[in-house]
Amino acid sequence: MKKLIQAVLPFVFLFTALFAMSNFKHKEVLTSLESQKIVEFFENKVTTSNLPIE
Repeated sequence: MKKLIQAVLPFVFLFTALFAMSNFKHKEVLTSLESQKIVEFFENKVTTSNLPIE
C-alpha cells in the first residue's frame, strides 16, 4: 500500500502544481509548452524512480 502511495504521489503533486500555477496566472490556462515541460519532467521522474507497484 505504501508503495502504491509513493507511485501516485508525483501525479498528485503534478496536478497541484498545475492548479497553483493557473491561479498565479490569474486563472489563465497554461501554455501547451509549459504543460509539456512539466509533464515530461514528471514522466522522467516516475520512470527513473523504478517504484514497483504491488
